[in-house]
Amino acid sequence: MVKKYFYIILFSICALTFNSHKLYAPPAPPAGGATPPCWPPPCIPIDGATVLLVAAGMLIGGREIMKLNHKSSKA
Repeated sequence: MVKKYFYIILFSICALTFNSHKLYAPPAPPAGGATPPCWPPPCIPIDGATVLLVAAGMLIGGREIMKLNHKSSKA
């Protein structure tokens, strides 16, 4: 039963993590004049690798929590 809820919560967190980039749309470009896309150049975006790193950390942390819960239920 707990395992079922764990997977539901884990799926929800992963779904929100991977889809959160859609919530933060950049503002519309200013009318007239050429400006750099960000300031100060050069800009370094946070790409998909960072999201994968966070997701991997969440999975490893979840596994460790499951191990601790399993050990405490045996004792």
